[in-house]
Amino acid sequence: MTIFSDDGYQIVDRNDVAIGDIAIYKEQGDFSHSGIIVRVDRIGITPVIWVLSKWGHAHEVVHKLYECPYASQPDSEISFWRMIQ
Repeated sequence: MTIFSDDGYQIVDRNDVAIGDIAIYKEQGDFSHSGIIVRVDRIGITPVIWVLSKWGHAHEVVHKLYECPYASQPDSEISFWRMIQ
């Protein structure tokens, strides 16, 4: 994730995610998808994260973090990044 660090982004813990952060999806160790966090609801201390992203050749979609084709594999990983100024 050198390009993110070089561009002033820092990794963010899932519990600290905020609107404007970026979600990066990886499958089998390779980048597969990204999106912008547009909403974070709290149920107790657990964040319910909503992402704006584009699915392949389809249209843009606002979806919950895990409700997309890029998070359906058992080896899917999601990290969160924030630009630090």
